[in-house]
Amino acid sequence: MRPRAVHVVTVGVCVLAVAMGLAAYGFGGRSAPSDADPEATKAVPVTRMTLVDYEDAPGQIGYGPVTTLRYLPPPAAGGSGEPGAAGDAGGLGLLTWLPPIGSTVDRGGAALRVDDRPVVVLFGALPLYRALHAGERGADVRQLEQNLAALGLTGFTVDDDFTASTAAAVRRWQHALALPETGQVAPGQVVFTPGAIRVADHRLRVGDVATGDILGMTGTVRTVTATVDTTRLHRVVAPGSAVTIVFDDGAQTLATVRSVDRPPVDPQAAPAKDSVVLVEAEVSDQAALADREGAVTVRFVADERPDVLAVPVLALVALAEGGYGVEVVEGSTTRYVPVTTGLFARGYVEITSGDLRAGMTILVPA
Repeated sequence: MRPRAVHVVTVGVCVLAVAMGLAAYGFGGRSAPSDADPEATKAVPVTRMTLVDYEDAPGQIGYGPVTTLRYLPPPAAGGSGEPGAAGDAGGLGLLTWLPPIGSTVDRGGAALRVDDRPVVVLFGALPLYRALHAGERGADVRQLEQNLAALGLTGFTVDDDFTASTAAAVRRWQHALALPETGQVAPGQVVFTPGAIRVADHRLRVGDVATGDILGMTGTVRTVTATVDTTRLHRVVAPGSAVTIVFDDGAQTLATVRSVDRPPVDPQAAPAKDSVVLVEAEVSDQAALADREGAVTVRFVADERPDVLAVPVLALVALAEGGYGVEVVEGSTTRYVPVTTGLFARGYVEITSGDLRAGMTILVPA
C-alpha cells in the first residue's frame, strides 16, 4: 500500500521545531503523485556526500591572554645572592623606564630599567632563582647558555656546566649592555619569558619601587579568542582542532586551536556554566589579519558525517502514516518512499534508512 503524503504548509516556526533549528524550510508535500504540478517542482539526484554542521561563536582578534611579568629585586648586600641590577649593593631600586604599551621585546631586549640599568629578557621556563657563576651546574645553566648562544656569543659549550669560558662570554655580553662585567648572572638582572613579549599594560609607573608585578604581557603572534558553550558541539574542542575565522566582510581564514581554558572569573558577573570554555586559536596566515581588529566569528565543526546518503531538506514530505518520505521519480510516475533522517546540515539531510540509493531522482519544490 502506497504511503499517503499530506500537504504541509510550513512557516519558519514549524521548520525550526521539525528540522532541528534550520531556517524556514517547507517540506513540499502533495496529497498524491497525480497532483504534482510540473512547474512547481524540479528533479534532483540522491547523492552521497560528507555532511558538516557548524557552530559559530563570537570571537575577538588580539594577542591571547594577558599574563604578568613579575620582577623580584636582587637580594640586599649580605644576602644569599650576588649584586644585581638594582645597584651594586643589591636590594630595592627605582623603576626608571618601561617599554611603551603595544611594543614588543625580543630576546636580549630590556623589559624594564631599574636604577637606569636594563633588566634583560631571555627565553626559558625556569626563573632565575640563584646567582649563576663559574662552578655552578644545572638545567638553569644550560638555559642561560642556550640564550647566550642564540644572541651570537661563542667560545663555550652549551651544557649544564658554567665554566670559565661561559663566564668570559657573560662578560662580553655585559660589556655590550654597559653593565658591570662580573662574569656572572644574578637574580634581578634578567627575566625569563616563554618567548618574545608584547607589552599589554603597565602595572607600575616610572619612579615606583621596582618589585612585584611590573607589566602585563602577551605573545607577539596575533590570535583569535572565543567563548564557546561546548554543549552545542558534538565534538570535543581540543588543542590542534581546526576552526575557521569569518570576518565581518565574509572573508575567511583557517586557524588552529592553541589552548582551551576556563574563562577568567569576574566577581561582578554571574558564574559561567561548566560547559563554557575560552578557546584561543592561532592563525597561521598572519597576513590575513593585517589591518583587521575587533570582533569576528569563530566557526567550529559541530558534527560531521562522511560519505552518507543525503537529499535536500526541501525534498522531505510529511506522511499521513507518520514520519517523512521523499517523492521518487520512476519513469513517468512517482512514488513516496518513507525515510529515516539523521543529521541536518546546510540545507541537506542525512538519510539513515529507506528504499533510496545514490543516483535515484527525487522531486523538490522549484
